[in-house]
Amino acid sequence: MRPFLDWLSSPGFNITRGWNTVDGWIGPGKAEPFDTQRRILGHCFTLGENGKFPYTTIVYSTVKKSGKSMWEAAIGSYYAEEAPAGSEIFVCANDMEQASSLVFANMKYDAEQKGYKTFKEEIRYPNGTTARVLAKEYKSAAGRQSDLTLWDELWAFDSDRGVRMWSEMTLIPTSRYPMRVIVTYAGYENADPNLLLDLYKHIVMKGKPAPGLEDIVDRRGVPVCWVSQDNRSFAYWDTEPRLPWQTQDYYEQEAALLPPLQFLRLHRNMWVSNEDQFIPVEWFDAAVERGAQTGLTAPLTMAQESPLRNMPISLAVDVGVKQDCSAVVGVYYDLKRARVGLACCSVWNPKKMGEIDLEATVEAYIHDVYKKLKVISIVYDPSNFHRSMTTLKNMRYPMLEVPQSGDPMIKASKALYDSLRNGTFESYPEPELREHLKYAIGKATPRGFRIAKEKNSKYPNDAAVALAMAVHDAIERGGMDTSKPIRIVSPFTDHTRDMGPYQRPRQKDDESWLPEALRSRVY
Repeated sequence: MRPFLDWLSSPGFNITRGWNTVDGWIGPGKAEPFDTQRRILGHCFTLGENGKFPYTTIVYSTVKKSGKSMWEAAIGSYYAEEAPAGSEIFVCANDMEQASSLVFANMKYDAEQKGYKTFKEEIRYPNGTTARVLAKEYKSAAGRQSDLTLWDELWAFDSDRGVRMWSEMTLIPTSRYPMRVIVTYAGYENADPNLLLDLYKHIVMKGKPAPGLEDIVDRRGVPVCWVSQDNRSFAYWDTEPRLPWQTQDYYEQEAALLPPLQFLRLHRNMWVSNEDQFIPVEWFDAAVERGAQTGLTAPLTMAQESPLRNMPISLAVDVGVKQDCSAVVGVYYDLKRARVGLACCSVWNPKKMGEIDLEATVEAYIHDVYKKLKVISIVYDPSNFHRSMTTLKNMRYPMLEVPQSGDPMIKASKALYDSLRNGTFESYPEPELREHLKYAIGKATPRGFRIAKEKNSKYPNDAAVALAMAVHDAIERGGMDTSKPIRIVSPFTDHTRDMGPYQRPRQKDDESWLPEALRSRVY
């Protein structure tokens, strides 16, 4: 096999757009690595004197917008064209959508430009090599031996199924160039299982600086390229922005948009706690203060004289029945003021009441709200709600099914987060909703950030989930944009814990590139 950099010169890797130092962003063309990337890729993908690559496991982890997925795709295409004919390549991801939309999509584009046969989940190269996508949703990957596996965002493989897939995707023992390549951000230190942290400890914390790359360092002077003690695994683990589009303005914008821990994980590539409060509860307290200024001091079902009673209302239902709370939350939207606000809220706790009688509680409450307020939609998750949903539909209530999984919940979570952060949400005092928001955690997924419940948590968050669904529906119906940050209204959590010998608390004087609110808040 030719060295990767020689292949990159001809025929190269086709991309939809790239960057050069003269024109900035340009249209379709060939991928060109920057200096650090060139050195790392050349080091890892040049055959040694023994006719083999130096490593069988490569971890490429750096900050967001550094071209990780593009370079993994380029490695896949390089291997497909240069490795022995008939090689088997698998792109492994957390789910099929992720697998198809990132690394594999880049490989597919390059293959199409070269005239190769491509299918939805497969690329066939002229030499008989195939590249396929595989997600952890597959019941089993057993028996799928491969020459090369490409792993995208390994931090998200935090389930037993993900671990099983990792274990079952064995490299072909007789392969001449067996290899697995991982591109990823840092993950959550408390996740269990934690494949990525195991690799990090094995290569970075217990390894040694990669020979010939010791001079590639972070601003503390610590090397970012590491080799395991057995010299079979390599990790490029960088916390520094090194590319021209990673500007201070960009980070200022991202800091305003992201929860603090997510900013550090994505834009500093740092390990964070698995428990990240979805919002500071002070944001809800500020919403209550805004509500008082508006005259919103009680549920609109009780406020007979409030002009807000005439506003359109989105109701959201979250039903738990036996194990979790059930909640109904109503949100109004005021187009003139570009505001959304809490109209009503009711929570039923099965731990106190036994199994919930939905007809006597949730349905009765919906009927009452529907009579008193201008309800234009009732959004619900179909789980545990089929009978009630059928009854309400037969009564011609405006029912809208919205599953609490995948993209719908990510969008709803973002809508709630943005409206609370930016001051576009207002509320009356609602202690139970406040408690649910207080104990709601934010969970990162490969596709976005969402409300979640900590494993085995005794604290409910069902009203917070219903609130997110209602806010998103109200914003969508009102055609409002709550995504633009006004200001950061909450102090950031202190993140000065020591994560190991190469991630010590940092000094104030080397944080000048960070937004002011985040300086001296990284480890």
